Amino acid sequence: MPDEGFIPIEDPRVSGEIREQVRTQVYEQVASRHNLIVPNDIKWSMSALQRFLYGINAFWAEDIWRVSKEQSEHPAGIRIEVHLDNAGFPDGVKHGHRPGKWFRIHELSGRTTYIQVSDNSGRQSQVRPPDLKDENIIELWAPSVVPVTLRNFLEKLISQLDSSSEVDIPFIKAQKNRRPSLLAMYSPDRSTLLNKELVNIFRGILSNLSNYSCEASISKVLSDHANFLMDGDLGGNILLITSVLKFAGMSPRSRGSIYSSSVAPTASLADILNCITGHKDGSTWIQTTCDGMQELGEKLQLAALDADSVGGFYGNIYQSMPWLWGAYLGFRYLSVAQKSREVPSHKIAANVCDERLANATPSLVTAFLDTLDGRALRSSRDLVSRKRRMEGKVAAEALADHFIEVMLEYPRYFKPILLGQEDRYWVRKP
Repeated sequence: MPDEGFIPIEDPRVSGEIREQVRTQVYEQVASRHNLIVPNDIKWSMSALQRFLYGINAFWAEDIWRVSKEQSEHPAGIRIEVHLDNAGFPDGVKHGHRPGKWFRIHELSGRTTYIQVSDNSGRQSQVRPPDLKDENIIELWAPSVVPVTLRNFLEKLISQLDSSSEVDIPFIKAQKNRRPSLLAMYSPDRSTLLNKELVNIFRGILSNLSNYSCEASISKVLSDHANFLMDGDLGGNILLITSVLKFAGMSPRSRGSIYSSSVAPTASLADILNCITGHKDGSTWIQTTCDGMQELGEKLQLAALDADSVGGFYGNIYQSMPWLWGAYLGFRYLSVAQKSREVPSHKIAANVCDERLANATPSLVTAFLDTLDGRALRSSRDLVSRKRRMEGKVAAEALADHFIEVMLEYPRYFKPILLGQEDRYWVRKP
């Protein structure tokens, strides 16, 4: 529904010449949301970008960035409205997502995903929504190679650091240490390498199960993830295996039972979990572990909302991801495993973890965009302002709450900023 006095750009009252001029301006403005510009605070931006890249993994982040860019810039998905003066010239222009349109994403694996995006929410489905007409579908195709847009920008930011500066030298050294893990995320053999590492960890724990320090292993995973030396995908896998085997270490004769099924050097996580469920209590160990991991991830996200700083907020969101990812993988396994019980509840739990991750990832995108020039905050404030004009104060406050409580864009102390009651971006709670 257009704002009062605004009409769709397709309205015949808009001349063809003006229509094309306005469209060109809007398309340029929309494209600017994904312009990667070197910001004033390089280190802040580097940290935010690496949270996005390492939250799950770089492939995930690059794909989200690519799809988001293609969705936002596709002309068929953009809604444009204009306000005309008495002479028929536009004196106001607004734009957003065109309602009713769905993007059909074709992945290299052959899987198809349907995504609908509105100005302040979205929907996703692996099956075609009922009653979706062909004319409301916009086709997008995955590239044959993994994009490196974000990696290239990170390297551009790193190149801006001064190797002769005492302040910058520690950051340069830290980035040098992180480079192997960064490149590993982009490796074509990433899946094989990940599986090999998981098998080695699994065998290493089992070889000394009674004396193995699972707590030390978990602490190292969390530390490496926090310092951008390990991505959340690998970290979540390791947390799941290590935490499950903690229960195995408490069970008599568990080692022999688990070893009764051999694990190949390139076995997958599912193969490893199959060995664990070879023990009569294996499925229970996995479920109990996933319950605990989900709880930890959710507690971190709740703590983030009450953080008294931007760094504390996005830091907690970031730290929640390997826990939720590991829980999701475990619940997903249990939902299809033949030896598992309570399959429906496992599917629900997996979906809950997936939704938590689905909100966490855009949150980290928001953090990154705001380090460039505050563009994400401006966009959210504009949407809240528009909601107030069209539907009133209560609706505007509800939308601000939605951005905070559901979409996890900002901590709770940002509500006055989203409502336009404060103009400053408060890095720390005032």
